Amino acid sequence: MKYTDKSQIPRLTEKGFKIVKCPQDTWDLIMDAYRLLKPTEQQEHFDGKDYYIQGGETNLLDFGQLSNVKKRIHSDLLPMHQEWCGKEIEPSYIYGIRSYKKGATLKMHTDVVTTHHIASIIIVDKDLR
Repeated sequence: MKYTDKSQIPRLTEKGFKIVKCPQDTWDLIMDAYRLLKPTEQQEHFDGKDYYIQGGETNLLDFGQLSNVKKRIHSDLLPMHQEWCGKEIEPSYIYGIRSYKKGATLKMHTDVVTTHHIASIIIVDKDLR
């Protein structure tokens, strides 16, 4: 089912989030992409950014040219996403790696309704201790 409005999306999980360890093969691929793209990091811009990301800047390592990497990440994470929500789902989009600079926070929000019903955030290079 494709949805066009936030109000149409059914509650797909009990909590709305789940914290799990990234599969090692997927992690290794993401880290390879991170090292490859790090020299190309650019300040991120998109419509509504100041609403969603507040208090600081963000940079993006864009996966746009890495179609095989995106396909593999989708393939690796799809079974985990489907098990979590209990539905068959179709992969839609991977942006890349966003780097939050000092003071930047992501505001609670609903992603793009037409494409993002189930999503993953994978923390790549932050010390969370």
